[in-house]
Amino acid sequence: MLGDYQTRRPLPLVKEAGFVVERTERLKVGTVERVAARKPAD
Repeated sequence: MLGDYQTRRPLPLVKEAGFVVERTERLKVGTVERVAARKPAD
């Protein structure tokens, strides 16, 4: 279990899964993290 969803940070999880991060945003005084990522080309 990764813990409470309110404290979970998706960016490290997305990177660890092997996705290429194209951009990130922190909104709502840091409580919302928006991550745009894509699957790498093989």
